[in-house]
Amino acid sequence: MAEFMAPETALSRLVEDDAAPVGARIRALRELPHPSLKMLMRLLVETKQRKRPVPAKIRALAALRYSEEIRLQNVRRIMRAAATPGNPSSGNALGIE
Repeated sequence: MAEFMAPETALSRLVEDDAAPVGARIRALRELPHPSLKMLMRLLVETKQRKRPVPAKIRALAALRYSEEIRLQNVRRIMRAAATPGNPSSGNALGIE
């Protein structure tokens, strides 16, 4: 039986494809629920290895998605720390009340 790639994989490949139309790349980037930070950084950082520059619309959307994902990571980290029962920041180091 043939294995099909996940929709997120296909969308992220389309986003990084330099030969794909800009509109399709933007639509694919918007449809990704949680794009990987590495992919977004590859779109944002200019390197000598890149043959064609990333279009401005894609870079702008990648910057917005990157900041959104970083914000979500920070919120998750804060929520995880608050939910931890033995939170060391809430009391003293010895646990004496």
